[in-house]
Amino acid sequence: MHKASSLALKDRDTFFEELEREIARVRRYAHRITLLLIEPEEELEGEDLERLEQEIVSQLRTSDSAFHYSKNQFTVIMPDTHEAGGEAAALRLKRKICSAMNKTLSNELALSIGVISLDASISKDAKEVAKELEKDLERDKKCQAVDLKPQKEKTCLPAGEIIFTGTDQGIVESINSLGGDTVRAISVLPDEVLSVMEDNDNEKSASVVVLGPLLVLSEKQDLTQKIRFNRKLGNTYIVWIQDESMPVFSADEPDISCDIHLPSMPDPELLWPILRYGFSAVKAKNGHMESNKLKGMLDAIGSTAHQLNQPLQIIMGRLELLLLNMDETPENQEMIKDIKNIRSQALLAADINKKIGRLSKY
Repeated sequence: MHKASSLALKDRDTFFEELEREIARVRRYAHRITLLLIEPEEELEGEDLERLEQEIVSQLRTSDSAFHYSKNQFTVIMPDTHEAGGEAAALRLKRKICSAMNKTLSNELALSIGVISLDASISKDAKEVAKELEKDLERDKKCQAVDLKPQKEKTCLPAGEIIFTGTDQGIVESINSLGGDTVRAISVLPDEVLSVMEDNDNEKSASVVVLGPLLVLSEKQDLTQKIRFNRKLGNTYIVWIQDESMPVFSADEPDISCDIHLPSMPDPELLWPILRYGFSAVKAKNGHMESNKLKGMLDAIGSTAHQLNQPLQIIMGRLELLLLNMDETPENQEMIKDIKNIRSQALLAADINKKIGRLSKY
């Protein structure tokens, strides 16, 4: 297979030859390929067009092949790639290429990208497949209401927040120094812990709460119970630190669901790795929960797309009947034009719904 080169992309005729070979391979070995058709919103010429070629090639895998399809259009063959992978690649190309080129272009660049996937059931030849790809490009152009232009990089939020209560301020300052920009350690009064946690804007950050040696056992138990019973604060790792003058916790004491308890306040250099592990433990747990949520969402999206297909088919059928039963008299021309526009949009909605249904399976 031809590997895309930044020096000279192969032409349209070569694309069709390569595509015919790929279609034959897909049928024979039950593989899958995904095709992209890339077009800038405004025509580019000269050095700008050459740079767009180079940027496209730089974002592709070595197994992918890029071709110059027409003056301002480029095709990409992505072997062994599902449609979801192609959609992800298209989104990456839009963001990366536009971000790189907009640093020097006078007008901001925007890309439209058509994406289709072929499997062993394909019965069309290369020319027919290309028409489907061009159709999907037109769909993407019509869907540019979603602003995919690169956004300015946001200032990185801390990886997490450590809330100390019942500890000396010197410990908090030392942890802030050890953590650098990755965490924010603060000291609050015991009755302020819950309100500070609930006011935290960064919902995705993990929180570690340190209940220090200045709190008695009953205060630790009460605060821990309130945190655990608050659904908004589930993303929390709780550390108990005991006053070294007090007896060690006995095994007979009730389970208060702290994550770790220490018999005395360690040096900050020893405490910091424990707190850092707390962030890792909470994020790992949260990642597992997010994965299950995502699977449930995809199942729901697929089911919804399937249910939406029936009313769309009814709408399109009724529109066809209206057009068949309507006389093409001068007074009906405006109405016929409106019905045809509605039919066109219904067909577009049906195409988008089919794509959603396919993507939700991956």
